[in-house]
Amino acid sequence: MKRKNGKRIVTFHRLRAHVKTTISNLGFRDYSEYFIGHDTSTYYRPTEQQAMEIFRKIESYLTYIDPKAMEAHQRDMESKFAEELELRDAKYEILKTAFEEVTGKKLEGWEGMKAVSKGGAYHIKSKKWKPRKQKEV
Repeated sequence: MKRKNGKRIVTFHRLRAHVKTTISNLGFRDYSEYFIGHDTSTYYRPTEQQAMEIFRKIESYLTYIDPKAMEAHQRDMESKFAEELELRDAKYEILKTAFEEVTGKKLEGWEGMKAVSKGGAYHIKSKKWKPRKQKEV
């Protein structure tokens, strides 16, 4: 790989060459040609099952990340996201209920919340909804 200012430059061509070389060095020269899309051999035609078996043998040599660790991280992130979503929904329900009790206005879904958030505030002393003043541009 080329170096520029001490950093490696990775190109699509270099990546293909690395993959081809790695697979060939593992003893699957014909498969390496097949894998990178060359249709040069009239004799080598692996079935889908054969190709999958070879790929399973070489996959760890071509993978620079741990797929199991990534899957575990994905599950962890999904559970955290679900928890945050539940918390947000619970907060929304509390705020919605409080707003409806104070103002006497019924909020229906996000449309109601958008209408409320666009303008104004509820003034406790006057018990009236006062729209926000629009800034002149």
